Amino acid sequence: MKIISNKIAKSITILCFFALAGCTWLDNSQDEAELSNHMPIATTSGQVQGKLSSSGGKQVISWYDIPYAQPPVGQLRWRAPRALNTPQNLIRDKEHNACVQMASNYAGAAGEGIVGTEDCLYLDIRAPFDFANKQYPVMFWIHGGGNTAGLKDYYDFSAMAASEKVVVVTINYRLGALGWFTHPAIQDFQQGLDKTSNFGLLDIIQALKWVRENIHHFGGNANSVTVFGESAGGHNVLALLASPLTEGLFHRAISQSGYTTSVTTAQAVNQSSADPLIKRGAWQIVNKMLQQRQEQVPLLDLRKRLLEIDGRDFIDLYYSNRGRPNFDKIPLTTDDGIVIPKQGLLASLSDPRLAKSIPVIAGTTKDEVSLWLAVHRYFVDVSHPFTRLLPAKYSLKHPQL
Repeated sequence: MKIISNKIAKSITILCFFALAGCTWLDNSQDEAELSNHMPIATTSGQVQGKLSSSGGKQVISWYDIPYAQPPVGQLRWRAPRALNTPQNLIRDKEHNACVQMASNYAGAAGEGIVGTEDCLYLDIRAPFDFANKQYPVMFWIHGGGNTAGLKDYYDFSAMAASEKVVVVTINYRLGALGWFTHPAIQDFQQGLDKTSNFGLLDIIQALKWVRENIHHFGGNANSVTVFGESAGGHNVLALLASPLTEGLFHRAISQSGYTTSVTTAQAVNQSSADPLIKRGAWQIVNKMLQQRQEQVPLLDLRKRLLEIDGRDFIDLYYSNRGRPNFDKIPLTTDDGIVIPKQGLLASLSDPRLAKSIPVIAGTTKDEVSLWLAVHRYFVDVSHPFTRLLPAKYSLKHPQL
């Protein structure tokens, strides 16, 4: 009887196992059926299909490479981003859509030399599995990279979306001199927002407008948007706080290792090399492009040349000393009186007329500035015993400190 009982017990165990497996299969089938009903999303940019994945045992859905503006190419280079209204478009994953930049594994853009494309204004969205009919808070990430490098794909926010029950949006925006550029051949022939120097910041603002119109389809609450970014991303968060164009687009802000540097439009052009610390102002780069003095070229002809040059070739002009460190400034965020007030970023942040009256967190990512402190003149003496062609010699002023 004991042997028979063991056999019966084993049989029951096996039957229970298959029964449970069947239940699991049914649950998964129901999940998949539910998923297929909710994952395709219709937006103002087109219809996008989500992808299911797991993070920490929790399911998350991701939608990739959604265009949030018209491609800023051709005559739209160095203009404000144009809204995209193509609801019938079928959105597909787009490979290699990083904005034009110097290749760098540290920034997530692998390759050699100048990589990327000007057709780069895309965003990704990640949401908890049960996003349908929800109103989860929205976290809007702005990547770092000195505003000359980086891309939306560098960090995977799946775990954050799944565990914290938030909808995370990550974006690309124009970088370097394709995102920040001032020259009479450009602005003198343009009107309204197109006269800006801060095209990259306008990209971020356009992406926030897209979120306001569409994020409810992804379970996000358009009235609870937190912008957050690190390094240059933190800087751009501060720029959004200072800009008169962003009222109501976000409701909280987090600046991680942000900074408040901005330049005047005159510094950005740097005609006649007026600022010795700016060796790559628009005037110097355009002279390099022409290989002659630009004063000898009619302004309209110069504009045509600027709009026709390959974007990668243009950015490459800024890296002619590739392989050697460049310590001179590249003019980026500009006090253009349109996106950033003429008084500058720092002064605008303390101007009550521009205050957003929202919660803000600002701080420094742990160890972010260790390298900069290590070579700061307050802490070290720097000398060149033999020649400036060799690395400098550093000696500590305050070893204990």
